[in-house]
Amino acid sequence: MFSLAVDYFLLVFFAACGVIQLAAAQSRIGGLLFVSHVGAGYVIGLGLLAGAFAWFVATGDQNIPGDLGGVEGAQQFGLFFAGAAGAVVATMVVASLAQIRTSGEAVEGTGVEALRNQTLLAVAMVRFRRWRGHDRR
Repeated sequence: MFSLAVDYFLLVFFAACGVIQLAAAQSRIGGLLFVSHVGAGYVIGLGLLAGAFAWFVATGDQNIPGDLGGVEGAQQFGLFFAGAAGAVVATMVVASLAQIRTSGEAVEGTGVEALRNQTLLAVAMVRFRRWRGHDRR
């Protein structure tokens, strides 16, 4: 369908999204889930992970040497890094937009603990308001 490089990038992107959903569901970090229900997070994560690998294997021959149009080692590293980083950013954006109405005002904890009950967008907005209010004094 696409070139092997694009296929590999999409494999890593969707598989990483699935792993993030599974990890967020397992550790009950609701701010990273695409939906607010933990059970649905498991289903979405498993679906993304299994679907990515099934699609990648079903699209064609992935055993093409690098000099014949395949993905070489350095290129594979770059595609993996870009796919995984893109998955983290996409997860934060999609989770924030999907749960925009369910986020509250109170932010407790720092780092990932702040995402336990709120999305990244909600945490960032509360912290920005606190920071802006602190500078006015």
